[in-house]
Amino acid sequence: MLDRCVHEVVNSFVVGNSLLDRHQAGFRVGNSTETALINVLDEAQNAIDKRQVTVICMIDLARAFDSISYDILLAILRSVGFWPTLVSWFQSLLTNRWQKVKIAVGNESDWCEVMVGVPQGSVLSALIFLIFINRIVSRVASICSMLTTCKFI
Repeated sequence: MLDRCVHEVVNSFVVGNSLLDRHQAGFRVGNSTETALINVLDEAQNAIDKRQVTVICMIDLARAFDSISYDILLAILRSVGFWPTLVSWFQSLLTNRWQKVKIAVGNESDWCEVMVGVPQGSVLSALIFLIFINRIVSRVASICSMLTTCKFI
Protein backbone atom coordinates (compact mmCIF):
# COMPACT_ATOMS: atom_id res chain seq x y z
CA MET A 1 0.00 0.00 0.00
CA LEU A 2 2.80 2.40 0.90
CA ASP A 3 4.62 1.77 -2.38
CA ARG A 4 1.44 2.74 -4.30
CA CYS A 5 1.28 6.06 -2.43
CA VAL A 6 4.97 6.71 -3.08
CA HIS A 7 4.45 5.76 -6.74
CA GLU A 8 1.75 8.44 -7.06
CA VAL A 9 4.04 11.09 -5.55
CA VAL A 10 7.06 10.07 -7.64
CA ASN A 11 5.07 9.74 -10.86
CA SER A 12 3.49 13.18 -10.33
CA PHE A 13 6.96 14.65 -9.79
CA VAL A 14 8.37 12.89 -12.87
CA VAL A 15 5.47 13.89 -15.14
CA GLY A 16 5.17 17.41 -13.72
CA ASN A 17 8.86 18.08 -14.30
CA SER A 18 9.01 16.28 -17.68
CA LEU A 19 11.87 14.13 -16.42
CA LEU A 20 11.42 11.26 -18.87
CA ASP A 21 12.51 11.49 -22.48
CA ARG A 22 9.59 11.46 -24.90
CA HIS A 23 11.04 8.36 -26.58
CA GLN A 24 10.47 6.25 -23.47
CA ALA A 25 7.29 4.28 -24.04
CA GLY A 26 7.40 1.29 -21.72
CA PHE A 27 5.58 1.33 -18.38
CA ARG A 28 3.95 4.70 -19.08
CA VAL A 29 0.26 5.50 -19.10
CA GLY A 30 -0.97 5.97 -22.65
CA ASN A 31 2.08 4.23 -24.12
CA SER A 32 2.83 0.62 -24.92
CA THR A 33 5.27 -1.51 -26.84
CA GLU A 34 2.72 -1.57 -29.65
CA THR A 35 2.63 2.24 -29.74
CA ALA A 36 6.43 2.34 -29.78
CA LEU A 37 6.58 -0.18 -32.63
CA ILE A 38 4.01 1.76 -34.67
CA ASN A 39 6.04 4.96 -34.14
CA VAL A 40 9.26 3.21 -35.25
CA LEU A 41 7.62 1.81 -38.38
CA ASP A 42 6.02 5.18 -39.20
CA GLU A 43 9.31 7.07 -38.78
CA ALA A 44 11.18 4.46 -40.83
CA GLN A 45 8.60 4.66 -43.62
CA ASN A 46 8.81 8.47 -43.62
CA ALA A 47 12.60 8.25 -43.94
CA ILE A 48 12.34 5.72 -46.77
CA ASP A 49 9.85 7.98 -48.57
CA LYS A 50 12.40 10.83 -48.31
CA ARG A 51 15.21 8.51 -49.47
CA GLN A 52 16.99 8.89 -46.13
CA VAL A 53 19.03 6.20 -44.47
CA THR A 54 17.35 4.72 -41.42
CA VAL A 55 19.28 2.93 -38.70
CA ILE A 56 17.46 1.28 -35.84
CA CYS A 57 19.44 0.43 -32.73
CA MET A 58 17.83 -1.91 -30.23
CA ILE A 59 19.31 -2.73 -26.87
CA ASP A 60 18.32 -5.85 -24.97
CA LEU A 61 18.43 -4.97 -21.31
CA ALA A 62 18.39 -8.52 -19.98
CA ARG A 63 17.74 -8.70 -16.25
CA ALA A 64 17.62 -4.91 -16.26
CA PHE A 65 15.57 -4.59 -13.07
CA ASP A 66 18.10 -6.81 -11.30
CA SER A 67 21.07 -4.71 -12.42
CA ILE A 68 20.27 -1.26 -11.03
CA SER A 69 23.09 0.14 -8.92
CA TYR A 70 21.75 1.75 -5.75
CA ASP A 71 24.51 4.37 -5.57
CA ILE A 72 23.93 5.48 -9.16
CA LEU A 73 20.14 5.49 -8.75
CA LEU A 74 20.29 7.59 -5.57
CA ALA A 75 22.69 10.03 -7.27
CA ILE A 76 20.27 10.32 -10.21
CA LEU A 77 17.33 10.96 -7.87
CA ARG A 78 19.29 13.73 -6.14
CA SER A 79 20.46 15.26 -9.43
CA VAL A 80 16.94 15.55 -10.88
CA GLY A 81 15.66 17.31 -7.76
CA PHE A 82 13.98 14.64 -5.64
CA TRP A 83 13.44 15.77 -2.07
CA PRO A 84 16.17 14.58 0.34
CA THR A 85 13.60 12.78 2.51
CA LEU A 86 12.33 10.83 -0.52
CA VAL A 87 15.88 9.91 -1.55
CA SER A 88 16.47 8.68 2.01
CA TRP A 89 13.27 6.65 1.84
CA PHE A 90 14.45 5.00 -1.39
CA GLN A 91 17.82 4.32 0.21
CA SER A 92 16.16 2.55 3.13
CA LEU A 93 13.87 0.62 0.75
CA LEU A 94 16.74 -0.62 -1.39
CA THR A 95 19.57 -1.26 1.05
CA ASN A 96 19.95 -3.97 3.69
CA ARG A 97 17.72 -6.40 1.79
CA TRP A 98 18.33 -10.12 2.17
CA GLN A 99 17.02 -13.12 0.30
CA LYS A 100 17.26 -16.86 0.02
CA VAL A 101 16.04 -19.25 -2.63
CA LYS A 102 13.84 -22.20 -1.73
CA ILE A 103 13.61 -24.90 -4.40
CA ALA A 104 11.80 -27.60 -2.45
CA VAL A 105 10.98 -28.44 1.15
CA GLY A 106 14.29 -28.62 2.98
CA ASN A 107 16.28 -27.50 -0.05
CA GLU A 108 17.13 -23.81 0.20
CA SER A 109 20.10 -21.52 -0.14
CA ASP A 110 21.80 -19.53 2.58
CA TRP A 111 20.70 -15.94 3.16
CA CYS A 112 22.56 -13.42 0.98
CA GLU A 113 22.41 -9.65 0.85
CA VAL A 114 20.84 -8.11 -2.26
CA MET A 115 23.31 -5.48 -3.44
CA VAL A 116 21.66 -4.36 -6.72
CA GLY A 117 18.24 -4.37 -8.33
CA VAL A 118 14.78 -3.21 -7.40
CA PRO A 119 12.19 -5.19 -5.43
CA GLN A 120 10.31 -7.60 -7.68
CA GLY A 121 6.56 -7.13 -7.78
CA SER A 122 6.60 -3.56 -6.50
CA VAL A 123 4.58 -0.98 -8.42
CA LEU A 124 7.58 1.32 -8.00
CA SER A 125 10.05 -0.97 -9.80
CA ALA A 126 9.14 0.03 -13.36
CA LEU A 127 9.13 3.74 -12.54
CA ILE A 128 12.50 3.45 -10.80
CA PHE A 129 13.85 1.66 -13.87
CA LEU A 130 12.58 4.38 -16.24
CA ILE A 131 14.23 7.09 -14.15
CA PHE A 132 17.44 5.05 -14.02
CA ILE A 133 17.76 4.50 -17.80
CA ASN A 134 16.43 7.89 -18.85
CA ARG A 135 19.91 9.37 -19.23
CA ILE A 136 20.87 6.60 -21.63
CA VAL A 137 17.81 7.27 -23.79
CA SER A 138 18.38 11.03 -23.70
CA ARG A 139 22.10 10.66 -24.48
CA VAL A 140 21.48 8.45 -27.52
CA ALA A 141 18.86 10.91 -28.79
CA SER A 142 21.27 13.81 -28.22
CA ILE A 143 24.15 12.14 -30.06
CA CYS A 144 21.87 11.18 -32.90
CA SER A 145 20.51 14.71 -33.26
CA MET A 146 24.07 16.00 -33.81
CA LEU A 147 24.36 13.88 -36.94
CA THR A 148 22.51 15.46 -39.84
CA THR A 149 21.88 12.08 -41.48
CA CYS A 150 20.58 10.42 -38.33
CA LYS A 151 17.02 10.34 -37.05
CA PHE A 152 16.39 9.09 -33.51
CA ILE A 153 13.18 7.12 -33.30
